[in-house]
Amino acid sequence: MEMEAIRKDDECVKKNLKILRLRRCELIERIQLKKTSLETETEEKVKKPEPKIESGISKQDHVFVGKPFVPAFDGKNFEDWKIEVECLVKSKMYPEPLLTQGIRASLKGNTRRSLQSLNPSATSAELLEKLEEVYGSLKESDALMQDFYSSKQNPSESASDWGVRVEHLFKKLVRKGEIDNSQRNTILKRKFWRGLYLDKLREAMRVSYESTDTFEILRKKTRKEEEEIYSDSKVESQNETEHSSKVHQPIRTIQNTKESKLDTVLNRMEALEREIQELKRDKSQGVKYRGGFFRGRSRFRGGRGEYRGRGRDGRDESQRRENKREPLKEKVDKQKQEQTNQEKSDKKEQLNE
Repeated sequence: MEMEAIRKDDECVKKNLKILRLRRCELIERIQLKKTSLETETEEKVKKPEPKIESGISKQDHVFVGKPFVPAFDGKNFEDWKIEVECLVKSKMYPEPLLTQGIRASLKGNTRRSLQSLNPSATSAELLEKLEEVYGSLKESDALMQDFYSSKQNPSESASDWGVRVEHLFKKLVRKGEIDNSQRNTILKRKFWRGLYLDKLREAMRVSYESTDTFEILRKKTRKEEEEIYSDSKVESQNETEHSSKVHQPIRTIQNTKESKLDTVLNRMEALEREIQELKRDKSQGVKYRGGFFRGRSRFRGGRGEYRGRGRDGRDESQRRENKREPLKEKVDKQKQEQTNQEKSDKKEQLNE
């Protein structure tokens, strides 16, 4: 019984293996068919030429390219606007009708009237030529040459902006035919380096100017050096402000101590003046001469005169009081003299520092 069971199991395994082999062969055949079909499709696509339309642009490009964007033009900065339009024309991404339509739509205000005399079917080149006659630069070649060679970097102008301005002036001369574009690198390098505003920056860039570096490399190095110079100047200015604050700090403390001393002296003087005025008021209001005696109101002895006795004795007593006040005045004068001496010594110390 066991042998028969084992034999049946072996037969089942063999059948399953046959089925799996058949399925594998079918899958391999399907994969090969798909590969051959894909290869044939790709070969047919490569062999077929791209269909073209009348404007010379392929259908595929025409599908993905939309309406061209032309910046608005209101009669100002014609040269910049013309460069943008020329880039669109030379890219050949748009058909001619779309370009002419975009140029006409970009004109604003009275600039539209300048194209009314042209034929509606005028090309983009004809439109640019007409606008050049109306809004182009009126400077002659000599004036452009003078502007180029007399230009210099402004104090508030960065090195990158200065390089862009030099390139723009050079481009105008090339369009006028005054300078050959093959001399671009040497002329721009010389003009850019000589026109730098800072002498320190010019001396730092002398090695790059005299080397074989191109104009673009010289401008890039100049930008880096300019940034380092300005960063160093900022650090120096911060250090100077910190040093000045440290120097002025002890001076302020000395001034504060002087002011406090003066306040104390003034307060003492005011107190002394008040006491003197009270004594004078008491003497003038409360002390009278009657029969050889001084009688009057007093702060002491319940309403009696401050002094009691003969007139001569009263005069002697007032003289003694005046003699007591004199040391107080001398003391105040001495304090004032010490204060002035202290101020003079402080000023000498500040000057020595």
